[in-house]
Amino acid sequence: MNLQLGTSTFPPLSSGAYWITFDGKVRLLQDWLHAVSQATVFGDPVLPRNTPPLPPALDKAFYWGPEPSFYFFLDNIFDEVALAFRLRGLPETRVPVLVKALLSVVGLKGYFQQSSYRSPLELSGGEQQRLLAALVIARQPPVVIANEPLLYVAQDDRPLLYSRIATHLIRAGSILLLSSHSDDLDPKLFRGTLHLSIDAVTLHPPNFNPKVLIRSHRSHASYSPSRPPAVPGPTRLELSHAEWTYPDGTLGIFVESLNITAGTLYFLSGPNGAGKSSFVRLLTASYRVPVTTNFRFDGQQVSNPYKNLVRRHLLTFAHQDPNVHLRAGTVADVLGPLSLPSTIVHSFELVDFLETEILATPIWVRQACAFLQSTFLDAPLFLLDEPLDGPAFQIIGTAAISVILQQVSLGKTGVIISHNADLVKQTTHLATHVPVSFLTARRDLPSRNLLVQS
Repeated sequence: MNLQLGTSTFPPLSSGAYWITFDGKVRLLQDWLHAVSQATVFGDPVLPRNTPPLPPALDKAFYWGPEPSFYFFLDNIFDEVALAFRLRGLPETRVPVLVKALLSVVGLKGYFQQSSYRSPLELSGGEQQRLLAALVIARQPPVVIANEPLLYVAQDDRPLLYSRIATHLIRAGSILLLSSHSDDLDPKLFRGTLHLSIDAVTLHPPNFNPKVLIRSHRSHASYSPSRPPAVPGPTRLELSHAEWTYPDGTLGIFVESLNITAGTLYFLSGPNGAGKSSFVRLLTASYRVPVTTNFRFDGQQVSNPYKNLVRRHLLTFAHQDPNVHLRAGTVADVLGPLSLPSTIVHSFELVDFLETEILATPIWVRQACAFLQSTFLDAPLFLLDEPLDGPAFQIIGTAAISVILQQVSLGKTGVIISHNADLVKQTTHLATHVPVSFLTARRDLPSRNLLVQS
């Protein structure tokens, strides 16, 4: 396939994978990608100033963004993938075989059985992104523009999954344009590098590596806190023989014994599908109460964690999809109730975005706001589910680690679910005055995930 894009400022492309790089501020790339996403939905993009022109051929591109839940419309995993094959007109007798094979390709082999009839929205963020990868491969769009498509997939699994995605799409004759901050991908995957500048998009060899400025320019906007943060009291959370099950009866996680104490930082690790997101639901979900013989908070029996912890502001949490927490309004509207010191707003690179609608900002800005909401609200326990990955860690990682350690040193309890080895390593290295403990989610039996405290 060869794209004649009809513009002197965008090069013709043939089937293959291309890396996207850019000049100047991170906003240049994000604004351009946002315009592409709008073009694929509405067909009439509005380009911000100082962004390269959008080729007409990209109006028909499939935009693959970092928030997978936006792409699921059916009630179960099997039907989502099967529909993609059916839309291509493939014989119905072949569909189950193709679905099974493709789920295996993206690392969801175990979901072809009865679990394939679970809702995609019950999967963890990493599993949802794997499922979306299967949909993209099955649909075989002529052009795929992928913006941090594997943000929540376990770091060690990304290179192989990227390779499989690229291989399948190239074999189908598709063009894959990839924007990602992952630094462990095989350069051999890419046919070339598309470099964005203000006036044009140019094609370079795969190993083209320009000096990229990813930090936003600090403007003269200001931010003033209205009140000092409160210091929480002591906290102790005890779980014994607690389990979380999905509506279809699938066991998400089993916690035999867990003690979480005040002033301690906990890291929960484990592969995709091991039950980390189920642990979040066990503590925070409002629609299903966990089965447990002993669930205590500061010695008091807790029958409904959401009602007794979240609703009473004893537990705050940041979901790995920041859109779960954010409502309409500007970044300043979101941060206002937190009474943050202005130094925090500057260190998180948010000054330029204060007057921007939160849902129109790059994903790392939304991740930063969800992170600050969880850590600075007056709750003694905060839970962060994959809070910093991809561009968020590169841009605000140092500032976020400082906030985590500061909040725990004040007496708060932090539980961080992360497969970002750099986040764990750097935080642990700097935690000289903060106790750090490790939790592991792993597959214990074919039908059970187990959380273990080391």
